[in-house]
Amino acid sequence: MSDPTGRWVNREQWQCPRCLWVNPSDRERCQKCSGSVRPHPDEPIRPWDALDVVGREETKAPRD
Repeated sequence: MSDPTGRWVNREQWQCPRCLWVNPSDRERCQKCSGSVRPHPDEPIRPWDALDVVGREETKAPRD
C-alpha cells in the first residue's frame, strides 16, 4: 500500500494527513513522520478544515 498524499495549504506548504505536520513545498516526504508524500503540483489548494485541529494535543486546554 502506498503512502497517502498530503494536501496543499498554499503553494508554499503542504500538510501531512497522518500527523498533520505542515511541510515546506520542497519536501518530498513529511519531515516529521515520513508517512506521506507531497501532493502533485496540479492538486488544488484546500482550505483549513476546523476538524484538523480537534483532538490534537497542542489544541487541548491544560489541566490543573
